[in-house]
Amino acid sequence: MTVRAALYERLKATPDLVAVVGTRIYPLNASDTVEAPWCLYRLVSQEPRHVIDGAYSNSAFEFEIGLFGPSYDQLDTAASALDASLGSNAFEHAGQRYVSHLQTQRDDYEPEEQNFVIFIDLTIQEQRS
Repeated sequence: MTVRAALYERLKATPDLVAVVGTRIYPLNASDTVEAPWCLYRLVSQEPRHVIDGAYSNSAFEFEIGLFGPSYDQLDTAASALDASLGSNAFEHAGQRYVSHLQTQRDDYEPEEQNFVIFIDLTIQEQRS
């Protein structure tokens, strides 16, 4: 299972996020026909694994999560839920252990779409033994 799949499963398992966006959680892009609100996630960068004396170091993955919708209050509730679920937390998925840290949050507004946007930067590290 990949770190992308682990993140997706973690997003789907965050009740207050699901209460706002439902099942509208997508990698990279949502189609033009998707009704707001929705959540997007994308991998921004990956620190390559290094082998030192036969042992793997931890891999670090930088993600951006975007929350889009017409109600800022709803998105703020979802962002707070993500902070509780992913901010400085350890979790396990498919036998792999991860540690996540929320880095920054930026608010925006898209006038042409009439959507508020909250972007959240997230680091996830694979824990290797």
